[in-house]
Amino acid sequence: MTATPPQNRLKVVELLPKSTLIFSGTPHTTELILMKLIALSVPLVALAAVGAVVAGGDSSSCGYNEDGTYMSADGQSAFGTMTAAAACAADGKLPGVVAARLGVLGDEEIRHRAEEIKKMDAKVRRQHEKGEAGQA
Repeated sequence: MTATPPQNRLKVVELLPKSTLIFSGTPHTTELILMKLIALSVPLVALAAVGAVVAGGDSSSCGYNEDGTYMSADGQSAFGTMTAAAACAADGKLPGVVAARLGVLGDEEIRHRAEEIKKMDAKVRRQHEKGEAGQA
């Protein structure tokens, strides 16, 4: 039995369809590999979503305690960030004490952004109230 010269092996690989990948010497189609990746990613995404919900704590407080101090995952952040406030406003849960101080020390652009966040919070709260009134 004679060994196949390297140039003949290269020709065999060139004859494979372009949508074929080779792992450990066994050909697998690209579609099969993608299906496996998707199947493995679904439980990971679900686990990450559960972790985010658990880390979020009490959804009614939206990360802020009663006096408006933002409680981050790693401890306390004195006042939180505009991003945290915007996330609360998107759910209609921006505490009044936070809304009152939002953008006070900022320049015109920051004050404008703070007003937009407050408007979004008010709009979402009205939508929630309409939804609750419609269900009653």
